[in-house]
Amino acid sequence: MVSKRVRRVVAAACAVALTSLVGCSGDDKDSGDDPSADSTAAKPPEEPAAMSGSGAKAAKAFIEYYWAVATHAEATGDTTTLRELAGDACRPCDRQASRIERIHDDGGSISGGTSEVAGLQVLDQADGAAAYDVIVDLRTATRSVVESRGAEPVAEPARYETVDVTVSRDDDHWQVDMWRTPAPE
Repeated sequence: MVSKRVRRVVAAACAVALTSLVGCSGDDKDSGDDPSADSTAAKPPEEPAAMSGSGAKAAKAFIEYYWAVATHAEATGDTTTLRELAGDACRPCDRQASRIERIHDDGGSISGGTSEVAGLQVLDQADGAAAYDVIVDLRTATRSVVESRGAEPVAEPARYETVDVTVSRDDDHWQVDMWRTPAPE
């Protein structure tokens, strides 16, 4: 026979467990139903203050920001800021944003694959204008790409690549004019 003390302890434990499942009030919303519940993940990175100038240091800060925005766009499908940072004639920029949009619009996803600027070197400035050619060493972690709803994930291996980027600043706005990955020798 079970003692009264044991029954009380079991009853109290059940009450505590039930309370934690139900919650203290009926006013709480399920945060999974609230798209703003994880608002920090949905927001693009903030522009660094170092990007406000027009010199080589600002160009470096802009390039780091650009790749942080690209990583955010891949994770969320939101290419608004990525497209704003691309010059009108930057075809690689457009291809990158279009691929991200296509994958997310088709119900796919890109996870992992954070791109990080491992090093950069400003090569030259064009005719005194705020335009720079910069060599960027980019390290990208392994990522999983699901091309569309129901598709199998494809693992893209981690990579380290050198990218030649041309950036410019006009009307207090930095933009990527072109980027290319040199062909392997």
